[in-house]
Amino acid sequence: TTEIYTLSLHDALPIWIVQQFEPAIGEKKISFIDKIAPDVEIVCDEKKLQHIISNLMQNAVRYNKKGGSIEVSAVIFENEWCFLIKDTGQGIKHEDLGRIFERFYRGDKSRSQEGTGLGLSIVKEYVDSLSGMIDVTSVPNAWTEFMVTLPEFSENKVSEVEKWRKNYIDLIMAWFAEYAQALLNISTSIRGSDRKSTRLNSSHLGISY
Repeated sequence: TTEIYTLSLHDALPIWIVQQFEPAIGEKKISFIDKIAPDVEIVCDEKKLQHIISNLMQNAVRYNKKGGSIEVSAVIFENEWCFLIKDTGQGIKHEDLGRIFERFYRGDKSRSQEGTGLGLSIVKEYVDSLSGMIDVTSVPNAWTEFMVTLPEFSENKVSEVEKWRKNYIDLIMAWFAEYAQALLNISTSIRGSDRKSTRLNSSHLGISY
């Protein structure tokens, strides 16, 4: 299900990060650099976006070095926008870059010690579900940057999605109502047949009601 809202990325991002990653950031003494301007507002599915950013943030913290940094930024274009997250961690080998979004793929052993190997593949699935793209650039033992590009929905588009959702729900409810009525009719018919059979059997036995 896609739930699209207008969201201030500048306001939402610190809340998401503080809730989940503040202890780990503090433990590794990582500097968090937020370059997202206060006026950056986007129209998107908040839950899916939070899941995407949280997973990328988790990787940035997990594979970063002590005393390293994580930098986030966003760029707004006419019909799309980009979210970028860059860390100063161990990086990703060139031969692994093309496969890190595959389910259960485990490349460099140093990046395979934790987790299930599903995080980035799930991120890719969420990005795809929002008609977006995700790219990664990395230099081993230096830095890694993920860039998520998503379409910028207009308010009219949101209205269209909401209208479609309402019509879809109405259609499902109508179908269930018809199905329930059909079951009720069948049940009534069966009960009627049972009563008729009982009367016929009783008449043969000379029992009257």
